[in-house]
Amino acid sequence: MAEIDELIKLLIEKMKQPITNINDVSRDKSVFQKQEIMNLVGYCNKNREIIDVVLNQISSELNNMPTFNCCLCSFICGTLVEWGGRPSIAFEKVMKILSACIHNAYSYYMLLNEKPPEDIAKYNFDIYQGWMGIDFVILPSMTMLCRDSSLRHLLRKKEGEMEIKVQAEVLMDRVPNLYYISRMFTLSDDVNIILIHPRLKVGFEVYLSGVQNNFHFFTLLQNEFNEKNLWGRLDISNYNNHSHAIRIAKNQQVMVANESITDEAVFDLFIWTAINDRGMIPSEFPLNSWVPGELLPRDIPEIGGTKVVFFETKRMAGREWDVNFFQSFHEALLPEVSSEYSKRTFVRGN
Repeated sequence: MAEIDELIKLLIEKMKQPITNINDVSRDKSVFQKQEIMNLVGYCNKNREIIDVVLNQISSELNNMPTFNCCLCSFICGTLVEWGGRPSIAFEKVMKILSACIHNAYSYYMLLNEKPPEDIAKYNFDIYQGWMGIDFVILPSMTMLCRDSSLRHLLRKKEGEMEIKVQAEVLMDRVPNLYYISRMFTLSDDVNIILIHPRLKVGFEVYLSGVQNNFHFFTLLQNEFNEKNLWGRLDISNYNNHSHAIRIAKNQQVMVANESITDEAVFDLFIWTAINDRGMIPSEFPLNSWVPGELLPRDIPEIGGTKVVFFETKRMAGREWDVNFFQSFHEALLPEVSSEYSKRTFVRGN
């Protein structure tokens, strides 16, 4: 380990050095051509079994570096995660840097009404560094968030969600990559749903994660049932396997520009208000009991602390949706919907 220890030491010493020249703060990727960066990254690429050790040592020093160098080291951490490093090692440190950069970028944007960029750098060099380095933190943040749903929960719980979201929304025109961070706040992760067919008296325990909206859920759920050959059991004979839509939903295929791909419903999903006093879904049901495709699975109402959805053969003719509703925004995000027959007793009466 002597060689890697020396490479880490040299990098950290370099990154701790104060930045005094505005020309040393650049968005050009040539900033990564420093010998200390190239030597360490090159070694890690050839010796990937030591990546977690490197991640731990770099992240432990992030608080001791100038803002811009924190951004550069965050980017290095993201690269190491792409090469197999554990996302959770550096995540909290990188997210603190991202939060600071969003605040700095927001302040920079506000100051632009009064000062040109070079004057902002003189007025507050830290704000300028955060503005210039923010993309170098967004990219590794996405790399980590998309690989671990527990980190997405942590983001939503601990990182001042509303303040970050508000500032990020203001900045999106100037920092387009912030759009992808905002998408992390709307994903449905590690959600458990009880899915009940009242007429057939059958139920499923459904788990989903990395799902963007209910249209995404519908496509993945129908494919799950198809793969398990459940259509006969569910009294459905008209399933049309839209393979392109499924591959896009699973993040196995990227859409081509101007391509039109749709999926369609073979059953309809409802919340509890659709159920009549016989425990069934009537042919005429309240429209507000229908599960809208544009909303989120995590917002489905609960019964006794459990999210419950009822389904029945399609009642609404021609229900289709475009896969643009769930086009992937990161190659590492792997949506999941899985199901198991439930042993619970759901329906009484007829």
